[in-house]
Amino acid sequence: MTIVETTAGPVEGFRENGYHVFLGVSYAAPITPERRFAAPQPVPRWSDIRSARTLSAVCPQIPTYGPVGKAAASKLEFGADFLTVNIRTPSVTGSAPVLVWIHGGGYAVGSANEAVLQSGAFAASGIVEVTVNYRLGALGFLHLNDGSPDNRGLLDQIAALQWVRDHIQAFGGDPKRVTFAGRSAGGFAVAAVMAMPAARGLFARAMPQSGASTGISTMDDAQKLNRRMLDYLQATDAELHHMPFETLLVAQRDLCNESYERHDVERDGSASMLGVPFVPVIDAISLPQHPEAAAAHGETLAVPMMIGCTTGEYVTHATAQPEMDFEIAAGLLHERVRSLELTGTEIVERYRHALPDHSPRGIWRAVGGDLVFQNPATRFARLHA
Repeated sequence: MTIVETTAGPVEGFRENGYHVFLGVSYAAPITPERRFAAPQPVPRWSDIRSARTLSAVCPQIPTYGPVGKAAASKLEFGADFLTVNIRTPSVTGSAPVLVWIHGGGYAVGSANEAVLQSGAFAASGIVEVTVNYRLGALGFLHLNDGSPDNRGLLDQIAALQWVRDHIQAFGGDPKRVTFAGRSAGGFAVAAVMAMPAARGLFARAMPQSGASTGISTMDDAQKLNRRMLDYLQATDAELHHMPFETLLVAQRDLCNESYERHDVERDGSASMLGVPFVPVIDAISLPQHPEAAAAHGETLAVPMMIGCTTGEYVTHATAQPEMDFEIAAGLLHERVRSLELTGTEIVERYRHALPDHSPRGIWRAVGGDLVFQNPATRFARLHA
């Protein structure tokens, strides 16, 4: 048994494989209906020792985004008290470096509680590891016109980073040696948070993996998504605050699937390139400018960054299309590259010239991997440097 004091009250963890484990520790108050679209709120204080031996609930979600999203969707129980962190530490008395990890899932599915994130590999290597749950989909990223803050999913992550700054020393971590990292949408989130003024001083290094400054919405695009959501639900902004979670989730799933399967620049704007509609929005408050623009102006957080991609980023995504030839590939790409003033046919022809031995699906994978992952990572690295 290991007990650590937090500002909200004491938590009790356990030892496993030579390190200390604390699961489901709240960094913000539960997302009750009245708080679902509010900024993260402080955790109510408790007096008794609270058990941190079991994982918390996860953010409500329904599988979306084809085979990739369905595989990434959490099958764990969801509930209101999911703004939590899981901590594994080699010692509660040390001063070890800290890794804060943001999970992926297209900003709509996944959690920090999945088995793949529970191995303790970093703690076994002498690092304090912290995995973060945050609001997804409409809860985290739908723009509302009623004064609700934008980018709530990112505000949750900043609240988690603030919690780490204030508490991690009690768990054996060094608050001055925090690396903020994530994969896929988690990598997108890291890049976005690097452009948020509220994140200054909260981490010393950044490590986006398989994701960079991709999936950022203009306010005009965010208004289009708001209109789509309200039209789908035949509701007003005010009614979304009290609507059953399940109703919101069905609408969220259907809009996500529509954007992922049928890209449309007129409908989705900049989100059409990625096919993920619920994304951070440039709101002039929490996220004043696109991360690439912030980096170009020297206004991303001045921290060292390590960024990278895999050689097969789009292999699984490409399975979403059962039929594929070069003409289909060009048609599917066309809406995604229109904002770049290119055509799908032009892109396919260029790639066929560069990769003459590739099949149509191989070309589709190569283009998708570059468009969503590799090229944004390269651009962001150059600009941030």
